[in-house]
Amino acid sequence: MEKTKAIYTYSTKTYEEGFIKDRYTQRTKENGDEVVMDDYEILTLVTSSFYWKKNIGPTKLYTDKKGLEFLKGLIDLGVWDEVDSETLEEFYKNKNVNHRQFFAASKLYAISNEQTPFCSVDIDLLYRGNGKKLCKGELTTLHLEKITKSAYPTIKKFKEGDKSNILKKYKWRKKTAINCGLIYFNNQELVDRYVKESLDFMCENPTPFDENDGKATIMTLVEQRLLGEIANNMKIKVKSLVKSPFNNEQPLDFINETYHTLGIVAENRFNGQGVGLNGEVIHLWGHKGFLSSDLKVWDSILGGMKSEENENRLFLIFNLKTSLKSLDDELDLNIYDKIMDVISNNENMIKCSTFSRPLGLGPKENVYYDSELGSTDKIFGL
Repeated sequence: MEKTKAIYTYSTKTYEEGFIKDRYTQRTKENGDEVVMDDYEILTLVTSSFYWKKNIGPTKLYTDKKGLEFLKGLIDLGVWDEVDSETLEEFYKNKNVNHRQFFAASKLYAISNEQTPFCSVDIDLLYRGNGKKLCKGELTTLHLEKITKSAYPTIKKFKEGDKSNILKKYKWRKKTAINCGLIYFNNQELVDRYVKESLDFMCENPTPFDENDGKATIMTLVEQRLLGEIANNMKIKVKSLVKSPFNNEQPLDFINETYHTLGIVAENRFNGQGVGLNGEVIHLWGHKGFLSSDLKVWDSILGGMKSEENENRLFLIFNLKTSLKSLDDELDLNIYDKIMDVISNNENMIKCSTFSRPLGLGPKENVYYDSELGSTDKIFGL
């Protein structure tokens, strides 16, 4: 199979302008305007790049100057084959975009800088596959999404400026949108048309449409729905690794199909599969807030609420550490111990494992950074 490049985009604009900061309000209030990440987020990003390089091809990171300095303090940037910190700065300087509402705008601009074929991988997604099913055809996605009212508002709620015409140009079918967390592009005309029409719309609409619609729904229009409309207009067949579209209001079919392959539904229990050691994909997706929280349970003996370890987070970090350690040994990276040491001591790293313990071994402080990985037969799943 021909090697395919993966691009990752890390923009600090959505943090600065509120979208990411809003999500992390309680956990970042002591950090002011500093950029911060969770321990499991940086582990996902690093492990994702290494798996891609091992199985498929080169990797490239698009970030801005602030993001570059932040990541430099955490990891060796050799995690990627190429790092570009100028393209997004050019975008910020020349385009008027509300990054709070259009939080994936930087990713769209990064895509516009690439030549097909390539794959766009979200920084919260880890793909362990060999790419044979993913890197084929003209357009392949991880999964499609059902267009529901709670995730995709009606087109009538939007307006556009003189340079944009997408609202009138397309039929906006009520079938499926294309999830853009992991997506393979192999049609340059499609990419050029997609990024131009999306960016024209975002630049023409720098202010929020309706705060009551939330922060995510506006972006889904010009990222996930628009890509589907253009592909349909160009008669391009969209391939999907998962047959069942994700339906946020009725997710059962999607959960059943991905039970042992995708770690993207936090409510599921995989027992060592899926988000466990054998899963092909881990996508933190919209569950980062859930993974970051400590669970509150009722203590019947003491008669009150108390915090307990979030087993989902414990298992995820255990899995990521095990995967990274395995890659380190297999590829002779000599990076595992360094990354663990930096993460455990870095002030810009939010350590979510406040109540960590070795799995099945009893309480111990900072287990994920100081103890042995332990045996996989002691894993408890999601």
